[in-house]
Amino acid sequence: MKIKLLTSTLALLIAQSSLAASGNDPFTCPSVDTLKSIGVSSISKDDDLPSNEWLGVELSNRYGTNDYWTFAIGGFEGKDRSEILAKANPAISTLTLEGGPFLSRRGENTEWVCDYASSDGSAKFAVAITPPLNLNAAGLSKLMRK
Repeated sequence: MKIKLLTSTLALLIAQSSLAASGNDPFTCPSVDTLKSIGVSSISKDDDLPSNEWLGVELSNRYGTNDYWTFAIGGFEGKDRSEILAKANPAISTLTLEGGPFLSRRGENTEWVCDYASSDGSAKFAVAITPPLNLNAAGLSKLMRK
C-alpha cells in the first residue's frame, strides 16, 4: 500500500513539474538574423524617449520560435514613417543578443524580454517581448536591461 501511495505521489509530482515547465515561458530569444529578415513595419512613440525620437516596431511575429513576440528598436529621429523605417531596419543588422529571455513584471502583466545591443550605436536600444504588446508602446525602453 505504501508503494502504491508513493508511486502515485511521485507520478503526480512529475506530472505537475512537467506541466509547470511547459507553461508559457519562452525557451529562446528571436535570432538577429530572423529579426533582420522580417524587419519592422510600424513606428511608435515611447514616453521615455525625447519627443523627436521614434521606435521601429513589429507588433507580432514568431521569429522562428514557439512564441509570438513584439520587437522594438529605437530611438530614431525623422520627419515621417518612411524615414524612421529607413533608419530602423538597417540598424537591426548591427544588433547582438545581450541576454534573455528575462522575466519582467509590470503591474499585473508578466512579460519575457530579450535585450539586444547595437554594435555601432545606431540604435539606442532593441527588445523583443512576449506576449506581444498592443500598439501603445509606452514604456518599452523601461524593459531594456543594462
